[in-house]
Amino acid sequence: MKNLKRIQNGRGGSRVGSVKASIAELVELFGPFEDVAKKKLDGKVTTQWSFQNGNNTFSIYDYKETSLDSETLPSLEKFRANNSRQITWSVGGNTNGDDFIEHIENKLAELRKKHQDKPKRELKFIHTEDELTIRVMEGYCCAFEARLAMHAADPAEFKRLAVAVEEQAREILK
Repeated sequence: MKNLKRIQNGRGGSRVGSVKASIAELVELFGPFEDVAKKKLDGKVTTQWSFQNGNNTFSIYDYKETSLDSETLPSLEKFRANNSRQITWSVGGNTNGDDFIEHIENKLAELRKKHQDKPKRELKFIHTEDELTIRVMEGYCCAFEARLAMHAADPAEFKRLAVAVEEQAREILK
């Protein structure tokens, strides 16, 4: 798919197939998703990526994955926060989608191979003046995130507490 380009608000036509992936994988491959939860009032589709290849358009989208469609499903926030969970994404298109799906599956396989050698779990610390964010990464996906924000007027106390939390987090993952 030489001329495949990302577009916004694509109309993929009808469902032509599916791919299994996580939100994190698709974001890494194609960038931020389109938040279509407010545009599609029925709540069946909330998250999508749209593409054009010549005169053909395709989209990768969730279908009936959130509580906007059924109260028994996770909220939109939880669905998107659990970004490492593999789900079956629908693929829409205005033509046969076999080549597009094969292209996406190949891209996903390359991405998974690239991350295969990464440590199973690692910690990432993001320090700002008044906040510490701790992320537990599993491969390339964020499995857990915690934030420690300074509410006290004493920056030295916050720094001491942030260092202690960081040390404890490192101990947990040993």
